[in-house]
Amino acid sequence: MTHEINEALLFSSRILVMDKGNIVFDGSSKELNNSNVLEKVFDTEFYKIIDPVTGRSLMFPGVEN
Repeated sequence: MTHEINEALLFSSRILVMDKGNIVFDGSSKELNNSNVLEKVFDTEFYKIIDPVTGRSLMFPGVEN
């Protein structure tokens, strides 16, 4: 278990996102990347960049890439 978004995206095969004690997402990192779940939960934009080593997405709140 982790609360670090990018750690979860890089190393987890299944991700759960909770909001106010309720599960609002249950799926893969790819599915999370293709959704706007984090934007809704945190009420901010998330910007995605591709990790050049792994080819996987990293997400950062409220900053432009």
